Amino acid sequence: MINKYIKNAIYYIIGVIIIALIFQIVAWIKSNEYFFPNITDICLSFFKELTYGKTWIGMLNSTKNVVLTLLFSFVTALIFAVFAYKFNVVYKILKPLMMMFRFIPIVIIIDILFYVFYKQNTLILYLTVSTFLVPIVYEAIYQGISSIDKAYIDVYKLSSSFNLKILFKVYLPLSASACKSAFLNAIGIGIKICLSVEFLCSFRSTLGYLIKVEISSYDGYTDLYGYLIILIILSVILEAIPLLAMYIYKKIKYRERKIELEY
Repeated sequence: MINKYIKNAIYYIIGVIIIALIFQIVAWIKSNEYFFPNITDICLSFFKELTYGKTWIGMLNSTKNVVLTLLFSFVTALIFAVFAYKFNVVYKILKPLMMMFRFIPIVIIIDILFYVFYKQNTLILYLTVSTFLVPIVYEAIYQGISSIDKAYIDVYKLSSSFNLKILFKVYLPLSASACKSAFLNAIGIGIKICLSVEFLCSFRSTLGYLIKVEISSYDGYTDLYGYLIILIILSVILEAIPLLAMYIYKKIKYRERKIELEY
């Protein structure tokens, strides 16, 4: 299992190197150091930005925004999915709403929420991101629960009716694959939308605001690419945390099962 993760990490690094080489080739072709600076200068800028307190504050604030919006979206989507599964009328009512939120451009949502919740930046951020994440996670959880073999459900219904224990002990574990895929997709999308809202609404002390400042500067895009590297690393860490948690959880369950079999 560990060798598998090491191989995947090596392949990931190779992919990053290929991207860097492509960028460097484009920079040589275009010969425009303002938009396409040298890779060495970008790497130096990356390490330089890490020495600034504003960078770490921006990373912490943006990470907090992403994590809180992900948790809020997951809980909301879970509640919607459970009610939609139990009551078909709820599913029919939610379907057009989920489709609407999935396809509305982010600029329109931000504009409306900014007008309604003026000066309530945190609320604007959470609501904007959630309108995009909830439909994705909701659909995955609903499909995951709906695809469970009815025979399993009938067996558990003999001992108990549908409740929170059955939900977390039966439904969610059996639909874990769909939930994991949705959650990992939501992390990537959540980071992009969070940064977009921070950028468009000028939320100070965030990575989105720092990126906006660099785009507006006249010193070229070197520091901007440095921030983008920080953002990519932050995204990888956020995506790795749930995978690591699931790996540890499986290890614990495997050991518990092994002990039970020994006795």
